[in-house]
Amino acid sequence: MSNYTSAIAVVPSNTVLLNGANKVVNTTTSVDNVAMTASVNLVLTTANSAIRPGMILTGTDANGVQIPVNGETGYPVVIERVVDSKNFTLSFPITYTTGTAGTTITYDQFAQSSWGSYNIMIGDVPANPTATTIISNLVANGATLLTWSQPNLYIKTGMNVSGAGIATGTTLVASTSTTATLSIATTVEIPQGTVLSFGYSTISNIKVTTIDNVDVIITNPPQNEIIPLDVAQVWAQSQNVSQITAFKNY
Repeated sequence: MSNYTSAIAVVPSNTVLLNGANKVVNTTTSVDNVAMTASVNLVLTTANSAIRPGMILTGTDANGVQIPVNGETGYPVVIERVVDSKNFTLSFPITYTTGTAGTTITYDQFAQSSWGSYNIMIGDVPANPTATTIISNLVANGATLLTWSQPNLYIKTGMNVSGAGIATGTTLVASTSTTATLSIATTVEIPQGTVLSFGYSTISNIKVTTIDNVDVIITNPPQNEIIPLDVAQVWAQSQNVSQITAFKNY
């Protein structure tokens, strides 16, 4: 059984780690990259002394193809050796097409040895991502409040709404077990007894970076269970996942 030193409420961020530190400590770019075909030899036409061993490469080439991660390990491409300020050796081969206007590669340095290791738990993952209800009162044209008599705990803020009189793109901006507030007013009068449908536009998921710097998307995560993964960063969550807690490992 794991022991934890502390617990924090998680605010997802693509720049800040769970321990509060900035993920990137140094960064630089290059735009004069020489095209590569399944090669580990990165060549620039202009020297860049800010590129250092251990820096991670990201970017998109002239064909819109992103610099990949290693398909076998999941690890990103890194600068393994600096031959000189124009020639570098990568950790594994990539193909990179350049265009007439040039393309940009970003190089980021992380202080990975100081990253904290956490296990996370998600307090709210919808057991039912879709729901229906029967409106109990007449809803006037131009109204934003819906009511129903039978409590429905599956209807939650952030869900999309569809049905007679509901404008396309309407979501719930507030909800209780028997009421909901619409983001867009109704377009016609909705009679009592009308059935409306509710649902999320995406499946439940959360994106994290592990202590080994591997990005992982967890789909349909369990609720109120510790996820057995050593996490350093929580990037993002779908709109139907909330109440994420991170527990600091020893």
